[in-house]
Amino acid sequence: SYSVTGVQTCALPIWAEARKILNLSDNSLNNRIYTYISPVNGVTLIGVTGGVSQSYMPGGYISTELNKVLFTYKDNQIVLYINGVKRGEDLSCTIATNFTTLSVACGHDGTLQLNRVIGNVKYFSEVLSDAEAIKLTTV
Repeated sequence: SYSVTGVQTCALPIWAEARKILNLSDNSLNNRIYTYISPVNGVTLIGVTGGVSQSYMPGGYISTELNKVLFTYKDNQIVLYINGVKRGEDLSCTIATNFTTLSVACGHDGTLQLNRVIGNVKYFSEVLSDAEAIKLTTV
C-alpha cells in the first residue's frame, strides 16, 4: 500500500473563511486529502474519494503563533496531529491511490490561499509512528 506524511509549520491566524494548509490530490476536487483552517473548527482534515467525502476530522483551535500540522494516510486510515497531539483518526475511510500533487498553502487550483510564511514542509514515503508524528509536531 502507498502512504505519505505531510508536515506544515507556520503561524495561523483565524480568518473569516477557510484557508488551505496542505492539499494532496490527483489535481482535481474528486480525489484529495486536505487540511484547512477555519473560524468554526480551527484546523480540519477532509478526505475525498470519487467526489464523495470519506473523512471529516475537526482538529480544534490552535495557537496564533507557531503551529505544526501533520497527517498520515495508509490503506483506509488517516490520522491528524497538531502541535504534538493526535487530534483525530479515521480507520475506515476509503482513500484514493492516484495522488500526484501536493499543494502547499492553497487548493489544487490555487484558491483559498493561506498567505502566511511556512517554515517547513516535509513529505515522507512511509507512515510515521504515533511517537514519530508527535515528536515532529511538538512545538
